[in-house]
Amino acid sequence: MPPVAGDPVESGLLESKPVAVEGNPPEIEVGVSRETVERLEILVRLLKQWNPTVNLVSPDSMSDAWQRHVLDSLRLLPFVLDAKRPVDLGSGAGFPGLVLAIATAIEYTLVESDQRKASFLREAVRLTKAPVTLHVGRVEGLGVLEFDLITARGFAPLPRLLATSRHLLAPEGRYLLLKGPTIHEELSAARELFAFTAAIMPEPRPQPGCIVAISGVVEHRA
Repeated sequence: MPPVAGDPVESGLLESKPVAVEGNPPEIEVGVSRETVERLEILVRLLKQWNPTVNLVSPDSMSDAWQRHVLDSLRLLPFVLDAKRPVDLGSGAGFPGLVLAIATAIEYTLVESDQRKASFLREAVRLTKAPVTLHVGRVEGLGVLEFDLITARGFAPLPRLLATSRHLLAPEGRYLLLKGPTIHEELSAARELFAFTAAIMPEPRPQPGCIVAISGVVEHRA
């Protein structure tokens, strides 16, 4: 299936002032331009239209989609601005990869194996004009492409994530992963299979779960 490409759009990220958007609590400040917020609103509206039939995210999260999905994805924003060739695994509804592509204008590759979710992503890319290439298929099918950044949210437990995707990472590349409360157990399990460097990234305020940066992944040899 051919890639779906969008036209890069200037996001105004570096010169923007915080823009208040609806969320829970009622107003949340995000360090992106008003144009970016408008494009993210298009994504949220599309998500509300598609989710009842495609099941992109948990129905219980839809009443607070900004906080639970968009703003959660934007937690990665300060850490991805220097990326040159990023890829997002198991992109689903576009979190975090599509959100980051919209917010930064960095050309992103999204990987999604589910055909219906891929159809949603195509439409979301078209409407938001995000700078995205969509790969419809399994991560293993990408071959060796040397991305400098791999992002993911809810894609797989860490041992399986590293096993299926480490071939994609450039020698000096890194993972930035949104992970939940089981992260320490996942790190311990992954270290039985791989050697790597891991760090919990600092954030300005407490958040559910954490951002984990991983680099230097090498498989243990028997």
